Amino acid sequence: MKKNLLILFGTFFFALIVWTLERPDLLPKGDVSEALLIPRYDAAQVMRVEYEHLIYGIQLKRENEIWKVALLESSLKKNLNTSESTLAKTDEETDEVVWYNADDVTVKTALGIFGDLSQGIVVSTNPEKRAFYQVGAAAQKIRFYGRDDKLIISLFVGKNGPDYDSNYVRLDEVDEVRLVERSLQGIFSIELEDWKEKTDN
Repeated sequence: MKKNLLILFGTFFFALIVWTLERPDLLPKGDVSEALLIPRYDAAQVMRVEYEHLIYGIQLKRENEIWKVALLESSLKKNLNTSESTLAKTDEETDEVVWYNADDVTVKTALGIFGDLSQGIVVSTNPEKRAFYQVGAAAQKIRFYGRDDKLIISLFVGKNGPDYDSNYVRLDEVDEVRLVERSLQGIFSIELEDWKEKTDN
């Protein structure tokens, strides 16, 4: 009987440790870094944005203080198209990008979200766990460019944290997966109509 109780207690203790590790939002607030995820980020300096999610993509660019939006061929879609490159292109297939005026408020609101985003807490450095946090192939990929087309940051946005008010993220070429104290879901959309300039009809 005593042995069974010890096994039961050991199992419970192990489960508690695993649960705590999978619930980093419950760790003491002192463990959360207040440093910014994107140091010296200034939304006013962003000139171009590329957003990809699976085979879909959107790109934004600023021309003379006017934001434009167009569809973007994602990396995954490019790879799919390359594998089918033995097939001849039809007349309907074109590489021409069609730009539309974007809604200024929508763009600036999306860009502003990342200005005071803290680093949060590191939850993993294991590349094999990227799929669990959805910061690998299934991630939302956002790239910000400044003047002279200089890359400011490339960010992988994963799933929400356990409290749904936080988000798992990973910087490109970095193994650290972080839990930041803000949900980043829905900030960027792959739908062109969500970005187009609003007109009164």
